[in-house]
Amino acid sequence: MKKLLLLLLIISFSQAFAQNYKPFNSSTKKLFADFPNIQSTYSMSFDSAQTVGSDSVYFNFFRLPVDYNFVSFDCPFWGGTECWRQDMPVWIGAKIEYDNLYSYKFYPNNGDTIQFNFDLLNGGPSIFYQDSVQKFSLMYEGTDTISTLNYIDSARFFKIYHSDLEGNTINSQLNGQNIVIAKYLGLTQFFQIDSFPQVLKPLHLVGNENPNLGITKITNEMIFDYQPGDEIQYREYYYWNNGPPWENYTRYRKHSILQRTETPDFLKYVMEEQVFYQDSSLVLTDTIEKTYIRNHTIAQLPFEVFDGNYKHFYLAEYCDFELWTFHNKPENSLWYCDFDNVWGPFDTFGPPDEEYLTYALGLGVYIDKLVDYHGGISLYNGHYNNIVYFKKNGVACGELIVGVEQHKKPAWDVSVNPNPARSVVWLSADVAFTKINLIGINGKVLLSETPKSNKVSIDVGHLPDGIYFAKIELVSNAVLTKKIVVLK
Repeated sequence: MKKLLLLLLIISFSQAFAQNYKPFNSSTKKLFADFPNIQSTYSMSFDSAQTVGSDSVYFNFFRLPVDYNFVSFDCPFWGGTECWRQDMPVWIGAKIEYDNLYSYKFYPNNGDTIQFNFDLLNGGPSIFYQDSVQKFSLMYEGTDTISTLNYIDSARFFKIYHSDLEGNTINSQLNGQNIVIAKYLGLTQFFQIDSFPQVLKPLHLVGNENPNLGITKITNEMIFDYQPGDEIQYREYYYWNNGPPWENYTRYRKHSILQRTETPDFLKYVMEEQVFYQDSSLVLTDTIEKTYIRNHTIAQLPFEVFDGNYKHFYLAEYCDFELWTFHNKPENSLWYCDFDNVWGPFDTFGPPDEEYLTYALGLGVYIDKLVDYHGGISLYNGHYNNIVYFKKNGVACGELIVGVEQHKKPAWDVSVNPNPARSVVWLSADVAFTKINLIGINGKVLLSETPKSNKVSIDVGHLPDGIYFAKIELVSNAVLTKKIVVLK
């Protein structure tokens, strides 16, 4: 009995994993992106699959249409019966039909049919779409070994030919592009179906589940990915239109990463924090710690599915950086009714709250907006926080905002944090250190270093409680002394 169960498990796993040059199966989850220049991403995931006659029919997940498209008499929506049925096809069309022999049918939004034969490995080009002015054909080019997302696989290559009805080549974005089907990974290169043939957009694989390759989910580890020396400054704006004026503020918060520690479950950072309010002369400086659960999931495939939130995962430019970016906007005025698979309005007793979050992978929360209405449009409070400056790998982006007091600060000033200290003290300056001597109250030199950076850590954990002095020399030739208090 145990051997039989093991055999069944092996067969089940093999069917789920091995594609055998099939483009997909019912459990497929993939992420595609524009090719060759990435802008947006396109998830592939099936809501369901069923047998209709001798065909297998795969139903894709659906998006929410822009306008009302349904009338429901079973769902008590606020303000009427009009609502949104969640039936807007995604990039690969509403459904895919496979005859379990060789034919795959895809359905663009215009009502046409695209039909492929991926088992046609001999003979001339096979037409997969034709209308009154053009035709698209597929030609098998051969089988070769490929590396996709660092995964070695065997793949079949099919080339697309786009021409007019007389056979003259049309040099479109799809002409000459490949459709690639790997033995185990299935589809690795394809094109956008829903808007075909008006939109001719080649796509390539950037994420795959089972095996897990590339981007399949967005986690804290991917978002809050810093290294010592990185800097991030946030602008934090709060406003209450009917509250005391002194509760409204604009402040700036800068984090400088001093130390990174990884455990199997957590990412831990020690960072210097500087906070000041706009037009204030007071700058608050401290050394803080932040801890993130590494595998905490913010989003997962399919990224753009509507679940009460509009979501978009794309590649964006931040100065000289290209960073994956995830945007999430809750639709706080709609609720779901499963009688008709529809979304409709409910009474929010005033305007619905406005909110959205934008995550930039490697930076953190890039934008955090919330407007909270209190029964009417004239009474609300909210915040808008965003990153205005960052430095990663020594490369800066944006303009560092400094407070009034910092404009007065001499270029040779040095900050000491924390002070008093129990274990480690961090010295930081606007220019590099050249020499640091730690001196006891009796005048004895306890430590001497010749660093070359503008941030230095000193271990004082072995020293007894008391007062010490750091004699500091800077690359600007300035020499100064800072008092350090050790208190455990």
